[in-house]
Amino acid sequence: MADEGDDGCDDPGTPPRAVKKVKYSQKYSPNWESLPLFKGWLQPSVKSKNRAYCKACDCELNAKKSELEKHAGGQKHKTNASSAAKQPTLLSMSFARGHSSLDKEVKEGEIRLAAFVAEHNLPMSIMTHLPQLIKCVCSDSQIAKHIACSRTKTTAILKNVIGATSKEELINNVKTQKFSIIVDESTDKGCTKHLCLLARLIHGGEANDVFLDLVPVQEGSAQSLYDSIVKVFVDNGIPYKENMIGFASDGANAMMGAHNSLSSRLVTDVPNLFIMKCICHSFHLCASYACMSLPRAVEQLTRDVYNYFMSSPKRLSELKEFQDFVKVKPHKLLHPSQTRWLSLQAVVCRVLEQYDALILYFTDAAFSERIMAAEKILHYLKDPTNKLYLQFLEFILPFFTDLNKMMQSERPKIHLMYDSVSVVCRTIMDCYIKRDHLQNTAVQNVQYRNPSHFLPLNEIYLGGKVTAAIAQNTHGLSRPNLEEFQKHCLNFLVESVSQIFKRFPFRNAVFKHLRLIDSKVVLKKSEPSIAPLVSLLPGIIEENKLNEIDNEWRLLRNTDLEVDASIDTERLWQTIAEMKKGDGSQMFPQLSYFVSSVFCLPHSSAAAERIFSLVNNMKTKQRNALSTKTLVGLLHTRRYLKEDFCFSFPVSSTLLQRMTSDMYDSE
Repeated sequence: MADEGDDGCDDPGTPPRAVKKVKYSQKYSPNWESLPLFKGWLQPSVKSKNRAYCKACDCELNAKKSELEKHAGGQKHKTNASSAAKQPTLLSMSFARGHSSLDKEVKEGEIRLAAFVAEHNLPMSIMTHLPQLIKCVCSDSQIAKHIACSRTKTTAILKNVIGATSKEELINNVKTQKFSIIVDESTDKGCTKHLCLLARLIHGGEANDVFLDLVPVQEGSAQSLYDSIVKVFVDNGIPYKENMIGFASDGANAMMGAHNSLSSRLVTDVPNLFIMKCICHSFHLCASYACMSLPRAVEQLTRDVYNYFMSSPKRLSELKEFQDFVKVKPHKLLHPSQTRWLSLQAVVCRVLEQYDALILYFTDAAFSERIMAAEKILHYLKDPTNKLYLQFLEFILPFFTDLNKMMQSERPKIHLMYDSVSVVCRTIMDCYIKRDHLQNTAVQNVQYRNPSHFLPLNEIYLGGKVTAAIAQNTHGLSRPNLEEFQKHCLNFLVESVSQIFKRFPFRNAVFKHLRLIDSKVVLKKSEPSIAPLVSLLPGIIEENKLNEIDNEWRLLRNTDLEVDASIDTERLWQTIAEMKKGDGSQMFPQLSYFVSSVFCLPHSSAAAERIFSLVNNMKTKQRNALSTKTLVGLLHTRRYLKEDFCFSFPVSSTLLQRMTSDMYDSE
């Protein structure tokens, strides 16, 4: 055991070990960056705490102040630092562009490129290459060099710049004036069910149907549709219970049912709401149901003819030879669609136009190629009854389609509806009802089903071509077959009138009195009061203003209106609204406001059908992944463009202000 004084050394004579001196390395000091000599180019190295990095020379240095000073005094560093000082930073570039005219022109160019994509229904992916193409073609243009607008930015501009600006402008109008809504639902090519919502209001000084929103819905029940519409109003702060005066849609039960429908729920919220079942849908159904009174062979003939040529270029080229032989224009055969309002008349007229050429073609096909389908069609074509039916339809269908076309207009037509439908109904009844009963009876009281008021069967009018064929005995029918043909046509006429009475409310006093605002009635100055119409539309004018508006109507009767007698109704009321008193105030303020609100009442839902046609053009099979928000942006962009092209519409300051990083969303 060692002694207490033992120091643990094995050999007491060995000298003690030398203590090693610790070597310290200089670490980088952030304070150096603020020194004038190092400012702007010195920064810490990412490799070691004992190293520094020169941004000007792109090199690593020892973190020794003496070595850094030596490096700063070198000629190479001075040259690099001088060049770097002249190079603008990203921040300085952004600041400069944000306050220059070049930045404004670049933003305007990007907005117009996005509008170009929306205007022509182009895929967003085209913007991956289009700006690069512009830079290549316009290499000397400063604007082209700075345009940076690819797919993501284009989508953001359409949704959150142009689309958002257009929607905001519309929402502000809807918040401050009377409006009607037009709704419809449909499923697009991406299997997404949408509810389309339009507003009919005074926009740009005229009554127009304008797109409001497109809402995805899971089911088409009345409650689901109602919740979706109310959510749109609430989210956008629209006081619909105060400002909404009308509602239009097709005749589906979920939309127009008497007790459990969207319309019944809206009426609960807005008791004086004007409800309009689309007249275009109604008249299409009138014609469709009436056509069921005719033999099915007539419609089957048109379908078989179309299907025979549909997918065969060879047959079409052979038909063209027969068309040239009989000297008819080489028009294509049309498809009798069940879902297109105006297709049936066009199909009938086309078959009659090509009738002789078709008989020659199918005669040749039946005997030379012995095709059963051709033999069947030839049998139908040679039956003289079928041609008479087609000639009858060619005469009667324009009464439905012409009214349908007129009511598809966005211009105010509601004041013409009662008289227009009455004229069509009377014209059809005039074909088979005795003249004395028809002339001496109001249209809603005509006994159109009573055989005692019918004309004799041989005196029923079935159109000029049919009448001439019967008079000249060129039809080749026996007397029993001719009588059977006439009975079928009579059933068509009776059923068509029955469907019109079923679908149009002739006894509704509102439609009857709306004719008071027609330009012809106003200029005639024969109506003593407008109170009957105003009292029937309490949602527009308050009851305590009835005397005031009627006094203005009386004043209008005795005012010399220096306008042409053929002036359009809408233009007439614009002229009346602009008339001033001696003190410069408006002469007919309440009357003008009332009539402009009446123009906002809907007469059809055709505008919603047009929106879905646009959606189908945008959301194709190749572009079925477009989101609803993108579709809304595209539709609002097209509305914002109106009749302008992408290169001519005015780019407002609001659009330019929205061109920031905030325009991107997470969708």
